[in-house]
Amino acid sequence: MVRKNDIKISTGVGIWVGDAGSNPSIDGNVIEQHNDGISIDTNASASIIQNNTIRLCQFRGLYLGSGSPTISTNTIKDNLAEGIVINAGLSPVIINNTITNNAPSGLGLAVQPNSPPTLTITGNTLSGNGGFNLNIYAPTVNLSSYTVNAQRNYWGTIDPLAISAKIHDNTKNSFTPFAD
Repeated sequence: MVRKNDIKISTGVGIWVGDAGSNPSIDGNVIEQHNDGISIDTNASASIIQNNTIRLCQFRGLYLGSGSPTISTNTIKDNLAEGIVINAGLSPVIINNTITNNAPSGLGLAVQPNSPPTLTITGNTLSGNGGFNLNIYAPTVNLSSYTVNAQRNYWGTIDPLAISAKIHDNTKNSFTPFAD
């Protein structure tokens, strides 16, 4: 468990999980000014990342290279790249977070062949992020059979056209945003 720490200013990662089989609880930390705030590089499927403030990181606030943790009630803001990056068909639960003012996107989802994600992205505030609030990029995958359910989030507006403009899918699949 990594709990209630101020982890500030390094050229590395604020919290790195790379031990196979570990399922840490990362709770109540302030993580600022690192290359990446938190990096999960092992199959830590039962990890819980909650109640953290992750900000001002050079690259990503939170990077998931492996595992499918629960990510809840965090504030992830003002990072110079993505707020959260999810790689390679992982299935995290992303609920009740504030993901704002990151550039170029708040939530980046990388999808690779034969690894369809099952994502729960709900109850979050995703707004004010550079290019996009949700960026789904899959350079070699046809996403037409994939479903990313991102309902019941606040996108900084309730205007469906404005919401749509801040969601990017580089495969140009159609989607219909709605305000719920």
